[in-house]
Amino acid sequence: MKIKFFTAFIISLVSLVGSLNAAIYYAAPNGNDANTKTQAQNITTPWKTVNASSNKLAAGDTLYVRGGSYHEVIEVWNSGTASSPILIIAYPGEFPIIDGEGTLPTGNWSNLVSLTGNYIYFSGFEVKNTKLGSSTLTLHTGGVFLNG
Repeated sequence: MKIKFFTAFIISLVSLVGSLNAAIYYAAPNGNDANTKTQAQNITTPWKTVNASSNKLAAGDTLYVRGGSYHEVIEVWNSGTASSPILIIAYPGEFPIIDGEGTLPTGNWSNLVSLTGNYIYFSGFEVKNTKLGSSTLTLHTGGVFLNG
């Protein structure tokens, strides 16, 4: 009985420590990707691009993306865990747009948004004007790749 209680206590402690290491970061069109992690935890000194920001995240972290247009390809390779997912979400009340402007991505069989890690929540975005090779993709054919 004592061993089961101790094991449950240790598991709870490890979960708590893991969540204590989680952080909240911000990205905005007027940000700077050279900002440190500490700076990007302040809404007034966010990172600039979703791609660069998202790949600095660890399990349990949250990236709030401010409203505006982001003309970039997003590839998220890192992973969260079942109990500590990575959250990449729109800042409450704002509407970020990932806009390929009909020119991105540039490679054949590439995607405008690619989530290849595990336990990633990507929510609140409009993804538009993506292009694959020489044909513009429509809503029913893709532009977003999910794996993991």
